[in-house]
Amino acid sequence: MKTEQLGIVTSILNQAGKTILKGYFVNIQGALGNSEESNNEMIGVCTADTNNGEMMPVAVTGIALCVTGGAITKGNHVFCDQKIFQINYAAPPAATSNELQMVVGIALDTASGADELIRVLLK
Repeated sequence: MKTEQLGIVTSILNQAGKTILKGYFVNIQGALGNSEESNNEMIGVCTADTNNGEMMPVAVTGIALCVTGGAITKGNHVFCDQKIFQINYAAPPAATSNELQMVVGIALDTASGADELIRVLLK
């Protein structure tokens, strides 16, 4: 069983226009996150399914369970996928400085594909 060790958890109003599920990254505006945006405003990971207009708990530090958007190798940096807003793979050590600015954490588990839960050490 994979566990979470959450550090700081804050609350943000869900303004996504839909339910945000546990394990998805969110931004400071209370919408699904996208670390490829020019002004990476990722704040953390939603820790409970939250309806639009409700306050959602968001893990800012610690180790969180996150939904994958593709295959991920343990120990690699991760960033949010632009299309499906899930965590995905960013390939260090060849990562560019722009890619490194998009990093939201480090994978503590390996995933063989999308929609798996892995532990991520939040950045």
